Amino acid sequence: MKTREKKIEIHKKSIAIIGAKGLPPEFEGTSGVEFYIAQKIKILTRQRTAVFCYVRRWATPKHTKIYLGAQLIRAPSIPLKHFDALSHSLVSTLHACFFRFDTIWYHASGPSLFAFVPRIFNKRVFVTIHTLEWKRKTWGPVARTMLRLGEWVGVKSSHRLFVVSQELAQYIYTTYHKHAIVDEPKSYTPQRARPNIIKKRYGLSGNDYILYLGRFVEEKRLEWLVRAYIDVCPKGIRLVLAGGEIYGGAYEKKIREISRVNKDILFTGWVFGKEKEELLGNCKLFVLPSSVEGNPIVLHELSKLTRVLIPDSLAKIWSNKKRVSLFCSKSESDFVRQLKNATTLQ
Repeated sequence: MKTREKKIEIHKKSIAIIGAKGLPPEFEGTSGVEFYIAQKIKILTRQRTAVFCYVRRWATPKHTKIYLGAQLIRAPSIPLKHFDALSHSLVSTLHACFFRFDTIWYHASGPSLFAFVPRIFNKRVFVTIHTLEWKRKTWGPVARTMLRLGEWVGVKSSHRLFVVSQELAQYIYTTYHKHAIVDEPKSYTPQRARPNIIKKRYGLSGNDYILYLGRFVEEKRLEWLVRAYIDVCPKGIRLVLAGGEIYGGAYEKKIREISRVNKDILFTGWVFGKEKEELLGNCKLFVLPSSVEGNPIVLHELSKLTRVLIPDSLAKIWSNKKRVSLFCSKSESDFVRQLKNATTLQ
């Protein structure tokens, strides 16, 4: 099966985006979806398309009305784990249907549950599937069913369907017999930032720590990383866990609890801007222990000279094959073995 890769071309006058928590993507709880949407906004505004993006009130600064040329529309939501995205997407969809938007673009499976509604109002519908969200352990049976239904509705309702990787395109074709356009996140080569901020705040000099940066949710399997680090990592190499959890924090509490036995495990909280650049640019090894991923934005923010340890399901994403270590995504023992090997490499 051949997938079609091409640039996104919008010939309509206006587009409304639904699926972002907030913008700019510098808030506690941000994800790759927000960074991806920010990239698309840049492209669309250059094409002189009028862009409107629905955001949640808790995730967007009060005085921010325009971001990268896109007008931000604050729609209410119920800020609870199982209702936040659902309620926001429903309200945003109903609002968008009664405005003169030519196209409504849904991001992620959850918001796509309502992708059929704009078609009733003769709107064009775009959908981007970022990952197989129903596979995530953080959701219970009912939530997984709703996410899978949202995926189905999104695929069936879309005039244009996008995915962020070839693997997802293959899944869509196999499951739904529909071609998806592969639209991967844009990579860039960041300049290596000197470790000034991280030196002052955390005592990190560069090349002396292993880094995880992202959300603290169950499918990221941070317990694998903490246990492996405690068991096999050499002295003098710290473990830095940057990010956090929203909607309660039970998983983050669990990770902090099992980390107490080792004082070299550092929790920074959420990081943005220069501090984030320094952490990404100076780590000895970047680790992503995830069980479920689409095409992680963070891998596109790293220098290609950075050594990474990632699941074998992401092997095609990292272009520098000399700087990548892969582990079997279903085997914790293999993860431990590969982490030990990766920390000894230069």
